[in-house]
Amino acid sequence: MTDYDKIVNSLMNADSKISSVAIIEGEDIIAYTTENWDISNNLNEIINLWQELKEERITISGVEYIILQITPERFVATNLNKKGSIIGIKDEERKIFCRIKPDGQLTSGITDATRVLWDLSSKEPYLEPDASLGKTDKLKWATPRILLDDTNNLQELGLLKFGLSIEEAQVYLALLKKGKEGDIVGNLNEELAIKRTTIYRILERLLDKEWVVKLTDPSQRAQIFIARPLTSILDERIQQREEELKILKSFRFIMGESLENGWIDLSEIDKESKSLLKKGFDFKTLGITGEEKDCGLLIFEYDSPIENDIISKAALQLSCERLRLSTQIDEDIEEYTNPDLEELKFESTKIKEYLGAIMYIKFKEGSKTAKMIGTDWIIAAKLVAIPMKNKIYVIWGSEEKFPILMNIILKLD
Repeated sequence: MTDYDKIVNSLMNADSKISSVAIIEGEDIIAYTTENWDISNNLNEIINLWQELKEERITISGVEYIILQITPERFVATNLNKKGSIIGIKDEERKIFCRIKPDGQLTSGITDATRVLWDLSSKEPYLEPDASLGKTDKLKWATPRILLDDTNNLQELGLLKFGLSIEEAQVYLALLKKGKEGDIVGNLNEELAIKRTTIYRILERLLDKEWVVKLTDPSQRAQIFIARPLTSILDERIQQREEELKILKSFRFIMGESLENGWIDLSEIDKESKSLLKKGFDFKTLGITGEEKDCGLLIFEYDSPIENDIISKAALQLSCERLRLSTQIDEDIEEYTNPDLEELKFESTKIKEYLGAIMYIKFKEGSKTAKMIGTDWIIAAKLVAIPMKNKIYVIWGSEEKFPILMNIILKLD
């Protein structure tokens, strides 16, 4: 009989800070769960969503999570209010769900849960633990210095998906085997049976893509081409993709709050378009009273490129004044800012190398909001004016949303 207590205890003592565990046998049989987590009420919903691979929000044990990753083998979701995360790992036999504390590591949690899943699996390993792989000197061929130059294998490994054509891959791999010494075009021509002129064109493309570097050898009066290490190139490409994914996820997070089931409400667009002021500065005390709108972006476009701070300062000042106006109580408008608001002020500052401002607010003593928040000055929003070519992007937002928006805008440059 499986000793779940021992297995789960080792899992919860790991560095990933797993606080709760549920193990599901077969399709939906709860074989084990820690005392601090009753997953039964949410299990069917999680399993159905996992089967359909739907990337959306889900509420588990009263906490709302946003799904970060969902694949046939893995489920990862987190709470944006720092209430922790949930991961799921499965194979053909069982599923393991873990709740991770807010300061825990998702990557470590996934690794630890996967290890436990392997330990529980009834499948035979490919090799016995004590199987001999032969003498070390007979395995020198397996070191990273020797690479297969079979282009079909290369394609299966996904290298071509990083932007190389088949011929470019052949030339790159031929140079990669030369190591730090590199080689000249003449030798590549003999080795690959590709015309010299074609190799030159391929190398120019590889230089542009930063897959190879070029050196001049005075003694040989020839140019030597050296392949950059494959691991460095792949790490760079992976980092680029991760940055793109971060931006896309940030954008989805911001936009998702104003969309209903992923569709834009046309009636809301029409209503907002009637008032540029309201469309640009729907402030509403930045979520302090539960309002969703706590960030925004204004774009100032000019006929010529922005060449000095005077124009940026004017755009920032105009944005501050508009934001100030949006907080004024107007009895003729049903939706206005918190009536408990007593005063607000702006303070000029530098955000990175750009002109910026911080908006502070405080509430009336004895008011409902003041009883919850207090009467001290608090930061309500940050603003920054970022000039790019002939446009100025003025970003404003709460401390949570502001860095996300700024990161997205800076990536436009």
